[in-house]
Amino acid sequence: DPMSYTSMLETAYKALKGTNARVKHIILLGDGDAEDPNYERVVKRIRAGGVTVSTVATNGLGLSDFLTMQGISRWGGGRYYRADDAASIPKIFLREARTVSRSGIVEGKFYPQELSASPMLRDLRGIAPLYGYVATTPKPTGEMVLVSQKLDPVLAGWQLGLGRSVAWTSDDAGLWTRDWLQAPNANRFWADVVSWTLPTSQGKHLSLTASSSQGVGRIGADIPPSLGADPRVVADVLDPRLHASKVTLHPSSPGHFEGSFLTGAQGSYSLTVEARGAGHAEAESAGLDVPYPAEYRTIGTNFAFLQSLSRAGGGSILRDSRQVWRPNLRPVFAEQSLANWLWLLALLLLPIDIGIRRLVVTRSDMQAIWQALRLRQPVVASVQPTVAPLGTLRTHRTQRRSASASIPVAQQDSARSKSADVFLRPQRQSNETASPPTPAEQAAPEPADDVVSTTGRLLAAKKRRK
Repeated sequence: DPMSYTSMLETAYKALKGTNARVKHIILLGDGDAEDPNYERVVKRIRAGGVTVSTVATNGLGLSDFLTMQGISRWGGGRYYRADDAASIPKIFLREARTVSRSGIVEGKFYPQELSASPMLRDLRGIAPLYGYVATTPKPTGEMVLVSQKLDPVLAGWQLGLGRSVAWTSDDAGLWTRDWLQAPNANRFWADVVSWTLPTSQGKHLSLTASSSQGVGRIGADIPPSLGADPRVVADVLDPRLHASKVTLHPSSPGHFEGSFLTGAQGSYSLTVEARGAGHAEAESAGLDVPYPAEYRTIGTNFAFLQSLSRAGGGSILRDSRQVWRPNLRPVFAEQSLANWLWLLALLLLPIDIGIRRLVVTRSDMQAIWQALRLRQPVVASVQPTVAPLGTLRTHRTQRRSASASIPVAQQDSARSKSADVFLRPQRQSNETASPPTPAEQAAPEPADDVVSTTGRLLAAKKRRK
């Protein structure tokens, strides 16, 4: 956290100025609060010396801090990053290092090297030097025609299906191609490049076909008559793993040559066929895509296989989604563990087991328990004969005694017998209903006068009932 970044920038510039590195770059990390009016002059001088400057602002407290870091990166010809999270700073440094080191321009005099014979070089007489190009990476299935001393592509072609494209990594305005544009037939080179991207004309140039079947690739080439009766036809094959091989094509019919090669790997194959004869050559390129095996390329629904599979499993094919919910499945029997239920039963029986082993119950205890249970049973009320209350009996006795004083003795006896008959009639009716009177009861003598009282009559009736 210095007061100014000027001394640090000048020290870094002096360290880089004395090196022979192709790329010289400074990354300044700070919070931006070190203000200095000399930043613009110092950073522009560093930039003029061939050193670029990028800045990473972190933990800035205000807008002026961020503007300071942005200004330094702008004057230094670099990039500005804001890293509020300290964990992202290493990633920013790696990203900036890759960006700076990946300079796309490669300058210097070199002679392009021809890797494959292509119709694009048909009319070129000698390879002129180039002075620079843009570094690129070739596609795996692309055909590199011209490369640099670092094997970077300078002229490359790519064919996919019926389409073609060409990449020329140098320029066409004379910056790096001043000698190339002055070479003989240089104008024909550009015409051949454009013509290669257009559909081939049948009958005048070599035409190429490619196919694959059962792990074998087949190449067919139609040779124009201008190459003579017995041309030499060779194909360069580049597989998806970038392994190159050569295949010699043999005549199968007049003007038609064929050859084959193994296609052990799935992917795109690059094919370049060159035919030489009668003092000149013809070349053509094509691509071949080898897909997955045939069993993976089957389209449609194999109902025959599904039907056999459903029969083997005892089911059926469901052609409608609503059939999924039909209750037509057979019951399935399976074992189920009873451990949990047995543990629950043991838990319920545990108190009973403890009670039986700890409590001593004798026979007398069982009888007492049984007697207590019987006493708790509800008592059924029995029907008893209607007996007049004692107060009512006394009232009738008093009335009879008062009445007997004014009537003769014979009438009193008759009244007493009637009174006794009235009070004893319900009991007699009950006895008659229960069982008929015995002869001894019928012959029993009438009570004497001294027992004609109410209490006496009741006792006499009780004795007769017994």
